[in-house]
Amino acid sequence: MPQNQYITNEQFKWVLDDLNYEASPQKQQELIDRATGALEGDLVKKFYVPLVYDDGSVNGGAYTGAPAFARNKVLNCIKAKIRELIGYDKNRNLSGVIESTQKFINVHAEEYNAEIKGLMHNEAEFKFLRLPYAQDAKSPVQHVGLARPDDRTDPYRGGGGSYGNGWT
Repeated sequence: MPQNQYITNEQFKWVLDDLNYEASPQKQQELIDRATGALEGDLVKKFYVPLVYDDGSVNGGAYTGAPAFARNKVLNCIKAKIRELIGYDKNRNLSGVIESTQKFINVHAEEYNAEIKGLMHNEAEFKFLRLPYAQDAKSPVQHVGLARPDDRTDPYRGGGGSYGNGWT
């Protein structure tokens, strides 16, 4: 059976059974490795990977020490990624068959993107060890807005105004 720190063999089997997907042990390991690589590739923007629990020490603690809700969020992400990969593998040639007015939509890709977005949200604290530049990233950067007398952002578009360049 495949080995992974984010999903147990039993949980992985449930995902495969739910999709009626059968594969050799080697194919299962390859599938889990692909899903883990994709997940960690997205998480590496904010966290040290493989994920470790931020227990206050320099190197962090074991992943299993992280709060249950945080591990469940990662589990949801990897399950969605596994489903997405299976969907793509099963329907690899689908895009050549479908008419141009239709398109293949992988709902599991949408699920994965929503899950990873939640995991990467700066205000959420999952207690995983963050990269140095992400240590204090809790609130978004304030955006600067431009103010013009006529509330337009492009002074050269239309108008003519008294200055001949759109400004009035």
